[in-house]
Amino acid sequence: MLSYKQKNIILEKLPNLELSYEKIIHKKVFDKIDSYILIPQGIKSILWLTHFNDQYLCITITLNKYNQYETVKSYTACFNEELAQKNTIFLGYEFNIPNKCNKFFSITDILYYKGINYKDFSYLTKFNLSINIFNNDIKQLYLTKNSIIIGIP
Repeated sequence: MLSYKQKNIILEKLPNLELSYEKIIHKKVFDKIDSYILIPQGIKSILWLTHFNDQYLCITITLNKYNQYETVKSYTACFNEELAQKNTIFLGYEFNIPNKCNKFFSITDILYYKGINYKDFSYLTKFNLSINIFNNDIKQLYLTKNSIIIGIP
């Protein structure tokens, strides 16, 4: 559990993020659609793999409707330490499944991967990177009661 002071120190380390404010539902349907994303019902959040006080942390930062930071929580997760050493940041949704104790995070966007800003990369590039991440860097294991399972929609 992080103290109030630790949470503030961690937030000061967070890189400046440009989050989209778009919530427009586009009504134009294209003839050729290659993929769909189903977003779970949950809380829009940032998931940040970082290091603090010689520990590798999985931090979630919930966002309000104006994309301002709300709550900061620390979880255990099974991930490659290099993701935290070089700062990896995902945007997505934090949620629970009814009648389950587990906490889940569904990645909808890759903001930083091992310190590289992915803001301007295509969706296809990010999707292929996601496959690589789940094959090599993140395991979907429930380790403790304070674990979060990371996945993609």
